[in-house]
Amino acid sequence: MRPNITRRSSVASLLAVLLTVFAVPALADGVLMPVPPPNPPQPVKYLNVKYHHVTIDVKDQVLACSIDQVFHNPNPYQIEGEYLFPVPAGATVSKFNMEVDGQPLAGRMLPRDEARSIYEGIVRSLRDPALLEYVGRDTFRARVFPIPANGDKRITIRYEQVVPMDNGVATVLYPLNTEKFSYAPLEEVSVAATIESTAPIASVYSPSHPIDVTRVSNRKVIAGWEDKNVKPDTDFLLYYTVSQKDLGVSVISTWPTGEEGGYFLLIAAPQYESDPNARIPKDVVFVLDTSGSMQTDRKIDQAREALRFCVSALNEDDRLNVVRFATGVESLAESVRPVAEARGDALEFVKGLEARGGTNLEGALTTALRSFDRSSRPRILVLLSDGNPTVGQTNLEELQKLAKSANTVGARAFVFGVGYDVNTHFLDKLAEDNGGLSQYVRPSENIEQPVSTFFAKLSRPVLADISIGFTGVKTIDVYPQELPDLFAGSQLLVVGRYTGAGSATVTVTGSAGDSKYADEFPVNFADGPENEFVPRLWAARKIGFLLDQIRLHGGERELIDEVVALSMKFGIMTEYTSFLVEEGARVIGADVRFGGGGYGGRGATPGAQGSKGEAGPAGMGGAGGMAMDSMRRANEEQAGSWAVSQQQNAQVLRLAEQAPSNSYRDREGREQRIAGVKYIAGRAFYFRNGRWEDANFREGLKLAQVQNYSNAQFALAAAAPILNQYMSLGDRVVITVDGHALEIGPEGSADLTGAEIDALLGALKGQS
Repeated sequence: MRPNITRRSSVASLLAVLLTVFAVPALADGVLMPVPPPNPPQPVKYLNVKYHHVTIDVKDQVLACSIDQVFHNPNPYQIEGEYLFPVPAGATVSKFNMEVDGQPLAGRMLPRDEARSIYEGIVRSLRDPALLEYVGRDTFRARVFPIPANGDKRITIRYEQVVPMDNGVATVLYPLNTEKFSYAPLEEVSVAATIESTAPIASVYSPSHPIDVTRVSNRKVIAGWEDKNVKPDTDFLLYYTVSQKDLGVSVISTWPTGEEGGYFLLIAAPQYESDPNARIPKDVVFVLDTSGSMQTDRKIDQAREALRFCVSALNEDDRLNVVRFATGVESLAESVRPVAEARGDALEFVKGLEARGGTNLEGALTTALRSFDRSSRPRILVLLSDGNPTVGQTNLEELQKLAKSANTVGARAFVFGVGYDVNTHFLDKLAEDNGGLSQYVRPSENIEQPVSTFFAKLSRPVLADISIGFTGVKTIDVYPQELPDLFAGSQLLVVGRYTGAGSATVTVTGSAGDSKYADEFPVNFADGPENEFVPRLWAARKIGFLLDQIRLHGGERELIDEVVALSMKFGIMTEYTSFLVEEGARVIGADVRFGGGGYGGRGATPGAQGSKGEAGPAGMGGAGGMAMDSMRRANEEQAGSWAVSQQQNAQVLRLAEQAPSNSYRDREGREQRIAGVKYIAGRAFYFRNGRWEDANFREGLKLAQVQNYSNAQFALAAAAPILNQYMSLGDRVVITVDGHALEIGPEGSADLTGAEIDALLGALKGQS
């Protein structure tokens, strides 16, 4: 016989019954509160989300979102649930329809004030703060009944809204973050967004997720992200812009409260164009190491197939040459030849590649660079090598200088280091000196895939020798410092700092084949806090740049202190700074001190899960000294697995398009994730001594304590709604403001007067 389910109309009464059985956080997306029957035969278990599929269709800023979820009830009895769906912040929803197992379900939209009281009631009752970040959003609410014993409940939702557009940038936000409440990882989660516009779509960018973008036409784009066995904890955020021009340029910016300048992200994207006549011809020279070591692990076979793909992918009006080298050097031709007449010869030349002999890199580079001429075409050199030079010039510093002086035509060098025998410092400098990038293929990886993927992106150049200028604002600390060429289907991301705000003009110049390009774009730079992801993206790219400079050219203490300061402020940990999240660590001025335990150095990272630390001294003392000591030991490894990992770690940050995930590859190439750090609403927080402390907290600050889940906590949050986001971290959170600190935790004041609230909040008051 099935237990009787008592119907209740209020969340508070639902939770009263729930709390007689267990105290749990809310579940799923939306948030499905499981409500047990009276006197259940055993404690109720969480609901699981089996899958979560989101389909977003945008047509000229009108968005229709369809959500398909399946919840599983693992309990041996049926239950009911209270379903809450937080609407994206700032969104105006015109329609909201919900079905459960194919049948329409009644519900209603709660305005944010009413929703707030419901969320706060749940938080008070369950003593779990995770839902607080949704305070301030409109919320759709519905009762789900019954959820069958050991069964599934499929919920589909569809809503419509107008996509907000500011400064020419449209924002699509889906509150995927609520999936972090799921009891178990989701078996599958996906978001597919189709964007159609009567005006040509210029750029499509997500700072939250690594999306795949397919351009169907210049007015239709499909963007998607999917994963399996994960607990998503970040809202899905996507930006797109439209432009009638051949090149679309937009700026996303923010000026955080209390800072002396702002942060910006500039996105430049060429208009999608399928007309082959619009292609800019390019010159490409492939340089392949065929020394005896390339025979190992079938590297020569993989390289041969990669080159066959690249040669086949060239356009008829491109020109090419192929240079192979071992002890000697052999070239397909003395200079680049038209693909239309040379493709067959090139494929035959590649087909005959065999691995034997030494490594004459000097001869290969000079021969390859000599085969370019001074045309107006983009010039690309692609080098694949697995070892250090053994023939000709073998001094790497001299060889680097030789290659730079021989490159009189300004060819960009893209270098693929194969295996661990390569000297990463030399190859990185070779690419850096010649305007390109380096990439490494580990022995266990197939050469063909990264080379083919890379070359597919470079198949259609659009704009070369790019320069960007700003009028109306002053910009500093801009990355990348040397701008790459722009290719069809790609986009250029530039981050930096600025002073001045309001209307400004971006000027872009470059070369498009035989013609010069120049255009101006009106933009706007914000004078207030918004787009909170931009500062952290800027910090990631700057840290990556600094690490590369320190790694390749030596590190001054000032540079290393800057890496430490940026890591601490923005919660971006590297293998050299992960000690900042150590239990007991305290920042004092520019230094770090530890309460007990000390520092396990020697190239290890004590804050990382799964790292193997060896006991050792703390080095020079202080955070900068620790980082310098760690970097010095690491940089002594210029070849081998650890050297490859260092290059990859720095490049991930230097080329970051999404907020960094605080992971890195260790000396064995294994991924290590750093726990105990979160970035919330423009602040980094560190979990130390059982509480979350923001990055500005220092020993000696005056500390006021407020009791969590009390009238005082919610009064503070009502006066400064941004506190809800900070407090969603956990039961104990320390927030600094105006030279003092506020701790929300088990101890402290339960009620506050208006004057006390004003004094505690200071500059935080009114921030949302």
